[in-house]
Amino acid sequence: MNINEIVEAEWAQRRADGLPPYHSVDQNDLGFSTHDPLNAHGLNPGLQQFLKGNYEEMLDIWKYSFDNIMGCVAMDEGFIDQLAGKAFDGLPMVTHVRPVPDAERVVYIVCDGKYWEKFGRVLAWSARDQAVQIHLFDADPADAARMIDKGLLPRAGLAVEYPNAGPEYYHAVRFIRLRELIETTEVVMLDADSIVNRFSIPRKAIAMRLRPARAEPWNQFNASVVVASNKAMPYWDRVAGYIHHYFEHGRLRWQIDQAALFCVWKTLRHRYGWRITCLDEKAVDYDYNPEGSIWNNSGSQKHQATDPTRKPYRDRFAALEKELNEAYV
Repeated sequence: MNINEIVEAEWAQRRADGLPPYHSVDQNDLGFSTHDPLNAHGLNPGLQQFLKGNYEEMLDIWKYSFDNIMGCVAMDEGFIDQLAGKAFDGLPMVTHVRPVPDAERVVYIVCDGKYWEKFGRVLAWSARDQAVQIHLFDADPADAARMIDKGLLPRAGLAVEYPNAGPEYYHAVRFIRLRELIETTEVVMLDADSIVNRFSIPRKAIAMRLRPARAEPWNQFNASVVVASNKAMPYWDRVAGYIHHYFEHGRLRWQIDQAALFCVWKTLRHRYGWRITCLDEKAVDYDYNPEGSIWNNSGSQKHQATDPTRKPYRDRFAALEKELNEAYV
């Protein structure tokens, strides 16, 4: 069997055992319990060492893998520790177009201009009953400011920065901006292509979806819905420092945010006693249940009619977009 077949078999076994196949039930529910991924044909040598828990050997194999995410996986305690209190030099200035809402917790929407036009504005509209903070990269903030000024987002703030960058920057640096934001308020950060169906996300210092039966370190944690507060600042500070380290060295890679979330936790969790609240399949909902909280979407098929499983998302998105456009008149 190859690794994909072993992963699928593990998911099938979890279903048979009454466990959610794609959502961990707690922070210890990671990896494989009934199938051995080390038996996979052609398994990458670095992944072999990761799955064995031999992190020094894994890092030695990947230390020259500068062109992909493997070279951005770091699980050395000394390296992770020195990231605390890191100055975030070299990042562009953030301009606050509208002030951060005076609220105990905000929904945080972070994206570039293209994603704002396609998805973010509809997400903001779906979250209008909450305090919302919008952070835009390389975007004209006029549309978001207009939504705020017209009262379409009754409690909303807006910030913008211009890195002249791309997706690798946007998806990673949002965690640096999150770390800055939690100095003053708790945060629920949502992927821009999600929508709020009914907001029922717990208030926790660290919460997100964890993923069982994944072979790669950067696929253990999912960053589509992330709950953060300064009660776990040593964690979030190091996550931001991890990302900034690779930014400084010109090595931001897709999925480095997930690598940072996992590697910081795995390396120092026992020292600090960090506990992650696992968001379940109703909180981070890819099946679009009526009672689901955040309806998530991902991949190139997110708006393709050829994928019938996503029709509830597409229909709800279209209805929200229609409401927003009518409210603008």
